[in-house]
Amino acid sequence: MYYNYTLSYFNTMGRCLLFFVSFSCLLFSQEYRSIEWMGFEINYQGDSLLTFNNSLYDESKSLNNIYFEQIPIQSKNVKLNFFDVHYIDLEDHDIPFVNQESISSNIFFDYHVGSQKNQNYIFLYFSPFILDENKLKKIVSFKFSVEEMNTINRQKKSSIQNSVLSNGTWYKIGVTQSGIHEIDMEFLNSAGIDVSSINPQNTRLYGNRSGVLKEGFYEIDDLQEMSIEVIGEEDQVFNDTDKVLFFGQAQKVWHLQDETYTCTNNIYSDTTFYFLNFDLGPGKRINLSQSVEPSLPIDNYISTYDAYFSYEQDLTNLVNTGRQWMGESFAFNQYQIFNHSSQHIDLTEPVTLHMNVAARSSIPTSFNVNNNNNAITNISVPSISSNSEIYYKTNLVEQFFYPQSEDLSLVISYNNSGNSSALAWLDYFSLVYRNKLIFTGNQFLFRDHRSVGLDAISKFIIDSQDANIQIWDVTDPIN
Repeated sequence: MYYNYTLSYFNTMGRCLLFFVSFSCLLFSQEYRSIEWMGFEINYQGDSLLTFNNSLYDESKSLNNIYFEQIPIQSKNVKLNFFDVHYIDLEDHDIPFVNQESISSNIFFDYHVGSQKNQNYIFLYFSPFILDENKLKKIVSFKFSVEEMNTINRQKKSSIQNSVLSNGTWYKIGVTQSGIHEIDMEFLNSAGIDVSSINPQNTRLYGNRSGVLKEGFYEIDDLQEMSIEVIGEEDQVFNDTDKVLFFGQAQKVWHLQDETYTCTNNIYSDTTFYFLNFDLGPGKRINLSQSVEPSLPIDNYISTYDAYFSYEQDLTNLVNTGRQWMGESFAFNQYQIFNHSSQHIDLTEPVTLHMNVAARSSIPTSFNVNNNNNAITNISVPSISSNSEIYYKTNLVEQFFYPQSEDLSLVISYNNSGNSSALAWLDYFSLVYRNKLIFTGNQFLFRDHRSVGLDAISKFIIDSQDANIQIWDVTDPIN
């Protein structure tokens, strides 16, 4: 049975935790690689990017070309260690062909293990650029070792033979917003469930994290049971006032990277599904506790938090292939307003705007972006030759601005430079800013990357007229 619904909310909170896992390994082999730089080339999106041996463009991993290699191996139980990574400064004439928005101060070597035609491979990929003391550098060589996992000391995850869905009666429900969702008697009755047969203590909910799945050798074995709160379950009867509360996630997922936030849309689905059960025995519950003062000194007193907003409409695939979709067209409607406001914004802090636009024109064109009377940025888009195989070109910008009020609406206008046949589109934009930690009765999610640190103790100071507010730690949305 399948049901979609919109549920009511409570307020929520997020923190960041790090986990470390160690493995025992055996040395397998060592390898040396050099990267030969070959100038620039224009990719299928019309972007001119530096290229090199083993280069590949994959916008899901980087806005620049990445290094990709398929390394044959004997055993799947291996890992890679990297060392002797050598860099050189990027030449001035090469800098225009590097998208600096996706470059960090560290190199992240990423890989997964898979097989093709009965041969095992390591699929290695990484961005070969680094920002070191505000200088752009590129990798020219590196070494790595392939190590075989010690099968004696390694704990192998066993595959699930039977899904949890193989037993019992299940109800599939979907959510489209992140927050605390509520299941009450009215909803259960509307789903055709005989509420009189339910023991609320046996309420269970299963699901997984939201967002688009990673590509490559990535597997989810089964659904996980989620921690929930069941109000009124003590009498073992589901009454009119009883409720099931759980944290559900939207398919739009935010990531913290290099002290800023980026958003990833799931282009395949806008709904996250969960599975409800009442006949498999007592379920997993949230651990509730009272707020207590720490015994150690407090390092951070937090009265503002990181807030964000993104806008992206996947309306058009311009080349009818791939995963790149565009939103609103500006060809015939060159002046468009995108409304957003934040009631408790901290006006002493800057707003970070990320915006990606695209255009197809035989001459250079541009977008002007304003917040009310505040001019934020002008985004230029290069021209495309009429006989070019490239259909459009894009430009991704990051810009800071100080709003004058809680109104964060953006006015975007397209200047076709007199070319009436020019085409233009908005891909997406996002706003990252600081909000005051004020609770007015409606739930909201908050987080603060500034307070995260090793053994740091932080106290969140919430301005509220209600002394009985409830805070959920949803860093781990399953538990």
